[in-house]
Amino acid sequence: MSRLLPYLLIRERKKRRSSKVRNSQTKMRYRGLGILAFFLVILSMVPIVLGVLYSYYTKDLPSVQLLDIYLDPTSGILLKPTTIFDRNEEKILYQLQNDGYPRRFLSIDPNNPEFFSPYLVQYTVFEYEPDFWTSSGYKPNWLDNVGPQTIAEYVVDRLLLWQEPDSNFRNVRMKILAAQITKKYGRTQVLEWFLNSQSFGHFTIGADAAARTFLGKPASLLSMAESALLVSISRTPSLNPIDAPQAVIENQLTLLQKMVDMKKISQLEYKNAISEKIEFQKIMIDQHLLANAYTRLVLNQLYDMLGFERVELGGINVVSSLDTVIQASLICTSQLQLRNIQGLVSDSTFCGPAKFLSSTVKSSPNQTNIITSATVIDQNSGELLALIGDSTSIFESNLISTHQAGSLLTPLIAVNAFARGFSLASQVWDIPNYRTTNQNMYPQAENSYKGPMRLRTALANDYLTPISSLLDQLGTEIIWQSGKSFGFSALSNETGTELLYEKKSANILEVAEFYATFANLGTRIGKINPQSKSIDPVLIKLVKTVDNVLIYELKKSESQSIVSPQLAYLVHDFLQDDIAKRKSLGYPNLLEIGRPAGVKYGQTYKHDEVWAVGYTPQYTTAVWFGNGENSDDAINFQVAGNVWYAMMQWLHQDLKVETWSTPAGISEIEVCALSGLLPSNSCPELAKEKFIDGTQPVNVDNLFKKYEINRETGLLATVFTPADLIESRTYMVIPDEALEWAKQNGIDLPPKNYDAIQSPSLNSNLKINTPANYEFINGVIDVRGTVSGINLKSIRIQIGSGLNPQTWYQVGEEQNTAMVNGLLATWDTKLYDDGLYALRLQVILEDQSIENHTIQVTIDNTAPTLRVLFPNKNESIQRATNAITTLQADIQDGGGIAKVEWWIDSKLIGISNHSPFSFPALLNTGNHSMVIKAFDLAGNSTTSEVIEFVLN
Repeated sequence: MSRLLPYLLIRERKKRRSSKVRNSQTKMRYRGLGILAFFLVILSMVPIVLGVLYSYYTKDLPSVQLLDIYLDPTSGILLKPTTIFDRNEEKILYQLQNDGYPRRFLSIDPNNPEFFSPYLVQYTVFEYEPDFWTSSGYKPNWLDNVGPQTIAEYVVDRLLLWQEPDSNFRNVRMKILAAQITKKYGRTQVLEWFLNSQSFGHFTIGADAAARTFLGKPASLLSMAESALLVSISRTPSLNPIDAPQAVIENQLTLLQKMVDMKKISQLEYKNAISEKIEFQKIMIDQHLLANAYTRLVLNQLYDMLGFERVELGGINVVSSLDTVIQASLICTSQLQLRNIQGLVSDSTFCGPAKFLSSTVKSSPNQTNIITSATVIDQNSGELLALIGDSTSIFESNLISTHQAGSLLTPLIAVNAFARGFSLASQVWDIPNYRTTNQNMYPQAENSYKGPMRLRTALANDYLTPISSLLDQLGTEIIWQSGKSFGFSALSNETGTELLYEKKSANILEVAEFYATFANLGTRIGKINPQSKSIDPVLIKLVKTVDNVLIYELKKSESQSIVSPQLAYLVHDFLQDDIAKRKSLGYPNLLEIGRPAGVKYGQTYKHDEVWAVGYTPQYTTAVWFGNGENSDDAINFQVAGNVWYAMMQWLHQDLKVETWSTPAGISEIEVCALSGLLPSNSCPELAKEKFIDGTQPVNVDNLFKKYEINRETGLLATVFTPADLIESRTYMVIPDEALEWAKQNGIDLPPKNYDAIQSPSLNSNLKINTPANYEFINGVIDVRGTVSGINLKSIRIQIGSGLNPQTWYQVGEEQNTAMVNGLLATWDTKLYDDGLYALRLQVILEDQSIENHTIQVTIDNTAPTLRVLFPNKNESIQRATNAITTLQADIQDGGGIAKVEWWIDSKLIGISNHSPFSFPALLNTGNHSMVIKAFDLAGNSTTSEVIEFVLN
């Protein structure tokens, strides 16, 4: 028994051990099976994943059969260059090829009648893909987006994937297609396609065209040196024999050296090649196209749309917006005017608008260095119908140059002023004292200033002194920056008023589009530029391949609202105001065409550049004349007007007369012609003026005032002047800063002194002490005076309206007690209308005789009207570079303004004493609050609401 127990224990232990081993082996077996199953599942999914990836990368993959369509030797669409047509697709404006060298597609097979030089084939393979003849067509670096690396990849990249943006996705697709074309068509065909589609610069596609263009021989006759030269050009097409002949030779030598170093050519072949003298073919570039500048713009837009390489490859037809009839007419009309200026005789038989040209409009003496530019736009579609780049009488440049717009920019100032609360009726002064500091560089004849006027008159006639003053008041930097929204590209960094007088600021298209915006009452129509997001003129209507596959079509023009119709209408209204412009242009003039048109001249201070720009509801036309290099002769501004007039008359000769509708929110009221305020009985001339609702004047004219004058003394009449000596005369009320102008222009000024005739007085102790004679008063006042030393019965204070009252009214109670500077009466002036009053102290004596002492006072209980113009409430403003922010307000008062206080952040920063009321504040960036306080001569005051604004 003692031996059995240990035995049983040992056997049990062995059984447990054996069981653990069996369990462990079972687990290992199952684990191995699981791992095997996992890998089998993964392995089985590989084809699925690869299939999904392949499907992903080949989705919408271009068909390789397109290469047959593109590069077939007899019918390939790339045999034809990119061609630009007119709007009717009838006349070819331009083709991207060198004249006399049409494209041909050659073979590399020497058995064909024409074939590529073996040298060219050999060197191309060496340079681009040395293992080409054994290559599968692609490099297996699928994840490296380094561009094409094989000849097949180059072909695919240029011809099949040109529309796709550069990416890893595109890189994989390129390699898939490269493998497909190599497998399907073979390496020989791929190499032929490469040589026939490669760009060699200067509109030269294909090695054969390059050989004939640059070397004057077909590609089959190329020598070793010439072949090396063409291969090196293909690497950098911009460095070609026309544009960079020296660089071409250097690149050729580099390639030859590379080949000899790699033992692809022998030393003898190398020496022979570098010693060969290569003669480059001279190319005559045709500059006499119908539309040089226009086609350049179309090409640039086409490059942006399709890419440079795809456009130069060809096979594309472009239908442009150009109207060849209008273009030819614009050219001949401009040329006739240029030749007229030069004193030359021209044949105008085939120039339609010529019959509308005035032969008397010239610049004297004859000028031979004048150039011109012009354009016509259909602003309803935004289509550019005609365009002439800077042109002489025999040549049109393809450049659109920036010129001096000068006074042509005044509508930009106007629209900003109207947005700030100014109106066409706002009064401005054309006087020397209102000239800005910058204007002193541009002297003006002393007798040329016009005095007070409405803003409409200044804008319509280019009176630049008040316009420059307004520009300075509004803030030059802010105004010029606003030009960006109207399409001006050169104004943003300008800070002074000198742009109205000189400096290059705009090109012909920017100016035309600017004015076309007002023709459309604030809307710009055309095509949205993808980069700037602004509206550009429509140049391209349709793009398609030569086999009519549509690439692009503009079915409907796009539009952007630049300013409100109301603001634009005010600008348009002074541009179309023929009557206002006659003050400076006379009648008849070349800006009046017998139908509604918004138009104006523009010129520089030196008159070395002149413009005429204007529009009808159908067309916008802009014309510029200026000097060529090394010349700054003055040009008669009517030269530009003559071309504008002739073109607009010709364009509209068969069109019905159309006009513009007044937008909602515009009202018309009658105002005093020179002040722009509501008419008074003294206003000598009235005018109807248009306003944006809410900006109409509320004050009566204060520029003209009737005065009662003693006709014998010429002094201001008083209540003591005999009635038979008083006559009423109307005078212009001239501010101090305009007195010199008034004197030089013979403007009669009202007398300052009163008539010396005084009331007869029995006693010097009878006197009104307060208010003072001729004082402005308001509210409730104490009438104090002295009545002493006489036998008085009663004392009365009386008032009467006007200079010689017919009726008197008693103020307060009668008194009968003598006094010295005592209270005679308390007078509530609020019970009476504003105006001139006589205030009389009347004393009745014991003997019933009467003594009077009379003074004149003016009641003014009406506070000034105050409207904040700038900044607006909660407005965010860009701080000017000079840190000056010009605060502005429109303040009016019938009796006159004593002072205006400007408060920023609860601190008084300045005081103004005369209109226009503005203050140049030096402010830091950040949040600010503004309050304006206006005080009139009677002490009435108005305080604006608190204007919170942010200066960035």
